[in-house]
Amino acid sequence: VTLTFATGLSDFWIVKEKQSESLLKPLNKLVEIKDAGIKGPLVNSQVKISNVKVQNVPLVVFNSKPAAYSSSLANIGGLLGLSSDPNTKSPLQYLTQNLKNPILTFYTKSNGKLQIASQNEKNVGQITFGGEDNTNCGEFSYAPLAKTTDWSVNVQCVKVGDTECAATKNKTMTILDDELFMLAPQQVVEGIAKIMKLKPFGGEDNGIYVFPEGSCDAKNIAKLPTITITVGDPDDCEKQATISITPKQYLQYVVYEVMTYIETALGDCRLLIANSVAMGYEDGYLMGAQLFADRCISINWKEGTLGFADAKI
Repeated sequence: VTLTFATGLSDFWIVKEKQSESLLKPLNKLVEIKDAGIKGPLVNSQVKISNVKVQNVPLVVFNSKPAAYSSSLANIGGLLGLSSDPNTKSPLQYLTQNLKNPILTFYTKSNGKLQIASQNEKNVGQITFGGEDNTNCGEFSYAPLAKTTDWSVNVQCVKVGDTECAATKNKTMTILDDELFMLAPQQVVEGIAKIMKLKPFGGEDNGIYVFPEGSCDAKNIAKLPTITITVGDPDDCEKQATISITPKQYLQYVVYEVMTYIETALGDCRLLIANSVAMGYEDGYLMGAQLFADRCISINWKEGTLGFADAKI
């Protein structure tokens, strides 16, 4: 079964397949999957993920994919919630006794282009159950979770090169599994744009900024600064993590199709950190798929920490 992961949910459901029916033991109970908006029968099942095998894991079984997920571009057959909330019996809690360490690590590599990766791309990374990925990842630094219900940490400082951006009231940075862009508070994005001399895309206040012409050229990328986000406990350096976002991680080179012709026109060089308010969210840090590009992110659900490391490229 191909699963999608949800960092802010504790649900676990699959679409029933004939070959797996013998592993499902009905519990004669209907459970509502709020995110999908429907109820389904609860069963106990043996679950095998990679080389990890867990007995008697409760999950909900549907005969077909819920309508809420019918528009998904990915061909998913289920959802595995990765919330670390100790007050719920999430799938992570069941994995604990079967793993060497209560750690789950995502390593994601970019497609080597200044573009957001497609959902249909293959061999984009690796998931490690039970520890850090020492093969693909550099040294991890960990910060306490801001909330145990999702993957979130508190932001202490944002810098563009050596220049610090103004602080904001909302300091919580949450990782979203259904967003592509990296989103930040309006004041922070405007600060980044001012420091880097960016202009609003299309001349409008739509939350997206573009670089001067030629910034995406290989010879100019090396001249651009790294954006650094420090997260964690402001009073304890041992409980802080650093997230470095390099030009290749925050640039998007957009190529436009010209009318219906096969020809393409040179597009904008955009900043992949957008204004969260203009994108329809609250004024805060909401990090989508682009944060994962060429990065490793690890959660230790027993200690309640989130770790970050640069990928070994």
